[in-house]
Amino acid sequence: MRRIISYSLLTLILLTNIGCRDPFEIESIDFQDALVIEATITNELKKHIVKLSRTYELNLGDPIFVDDATVFVEDSAGNITNFVSTGEGIYESEVEFSAIPDTDYQLLITTSQGERYESNAIQMTPVSELTNLYAELTTNASDEEGIQIYVDSDNQNGDANYFRYEYEETYQIIAPNWYPYKPIFTNYEVLINT
Repeated sequence: MRRIISYSLLTLILLTNIGCRDPFEIESIDFQDALVIEATITNELKKHIVKLSRTYELNLGDPIFVDDATVFVEDSAGNITNFVSTGEGIYESEVEFSAIPDTDYQLLITTSQGERYESNAIQMTPVSELTNLYAELTTNASDEEGIQIYVDSDNQNGDANYFRYEYEETYQIIAPNWYPYKPIFTNYEVLINT
């Protein structure tokens, strides 16, 4: 009996210690107001996008978009591509363009407060053509089945060292006991309360 009481007491102490939690209040420390720039210029012929926002304190919640800046890309040949604000911090190039090899590109931004930002002049990384895209059913180390997507590319010179893939995923869910027919009710009366 004494052993059961000591186990019960030990269990009660453990549950009390595990069950109690103190709330954690998030606080910003040493907040710095800075411009956040998101941009990728590629060899795809399209209207490219630059996103501008400002950092914000954790407890304030909503992002602060920058819509009143001057944004443009300049290449080493002196060509300038202007970007216009479409709202919520998104700037879209006025014309479609694509980055070409052996050309330097530089992003330049001036805010309405007169802050000027410019990236380093950078060349587009070498392009590696995709030769095959396929998926296979695989099993991971935890014995869970899944789909693994493979990409084969042509990188004969070995110049392309970094790869970035973007994809949109769609899928269909089929219930395991799905029945393709609709029910037909017979011998029933429709009761309407008036």
